[in-house]
Amino acid sequence: MLNLNRRQLDRNFNPLRHVTAVQTGIPNGGWLKTIRNALGMTLEQVATRANVTPQSIVKSETSEVQGTISLNTMHHIAESMECEVIYFILPRANLEKMVDIQVQKKAQAMMRVISHSMTLENQEPTPEAMMEQLEDLIEQLRHDIKTKKNISYIWNIPE
Repeated sequence: MLNLNRRQLDRNFNPLRHVTAVQTGIPNGGWLKTIRNALGMTLEQVATRANVTPQSIVKSETSEVQGTISLNTMHHIAESMECEVIYFILPRANLEKMVDIQVQKKAQAMMRVISHSMTLENQEPTPEAMMEQLEDLIEQLRHDIKTKKNISYIWNIPE
């Protein structure tokens, strides 16, 4: 079920991957002020519509630029200007790929521990045997991910 959710999220994210903050260019004054000015609204007009003081609007516009505005405040002021806030976290890569990369990292870390123990016991396997064991471990982890609900253990990498 977790795999299905991940794949569905990936499908939803795909059309959004080309729309990033860098490409849309967040305005220097922030979205609230930029949209307010584009609509030709004064601080007082937005404040009246939002049922707050003009000083609250200035504070909200400033905190948006500083990155400290709350989503509730952003939604409230945007609503007063007949706008909506669209908020989401967009993974830098496909979620399935991110999980698979982590599986490989987890398997490699596990192999380092196994290899170290075997070296201490003078039982170091050949590089070919280690590679084969690594591939088996990766496949086992991939299988676990398909069958288990909790896969958080793959993100714990021993040092």
